Amino acid sequence: MKLIEKSVPKTTLYAKLLILGWIILCNLFVLMLAKPLEKLGVSSWAIFLVNILFFLAEDVPPKKRLVMAGFGVVTGLAAAAGMSTAVGALEAAGLPGPAAAILPLSVVLAVIIIGNAYMPLVFNNIGFAYFCVSMIRPERAVSDALPNIIAGLAGNLFLNISCLLIARFVKRRRT
Repeated sequence: MKLIEKSVPKTTLYAKLLILGWIILCNLFVLMLAKPLEKLGVSSWAIFLVNILFFLAEDVPPKKRLVMAGFGVVTGLAAAAGMSTAVGALEAAGLPGPAAAILPLSVVLAVIIIGNAYMPLVFNNIGFAYFCVSMIRPERAVSDALPNIIAGLAGNLFLNISCLLIARFVKRRRT
């Protein structure tokens, strides 16, 4: 295993630079729209987290990564909304906070971890990441679930597909 690759094909470097520039432009655009998006319940992290996680799954073919990312967004945010709702119901029924939280958390973790063995496209690390980030503000997990699902899916479709198209374009132009 080498720490530094001695040579990187120019095509690879060119594609990565174009993708980097594109992602920076998309970030700028979303940052300019942050306040209006926030009023709609959309968090900008939901748009970009899927892009980061998409590129971390390098060992998975791109089309499969797109599907995994889409399901992961929905699974993770739905799990966060479900857990938040369950915790509220259990606390209302008189169960103390930690006990009310550990029961739904155990269910969510079991579904994601065990479900991954049977349905990895649906129950995956992307879903787990979306669940974790959404639960940073559990009081908003339910109200923001649908807008963030839409934002995450839009980010997956727009950002990830456009990055794949840029890479394909560069590869075709350089060969």
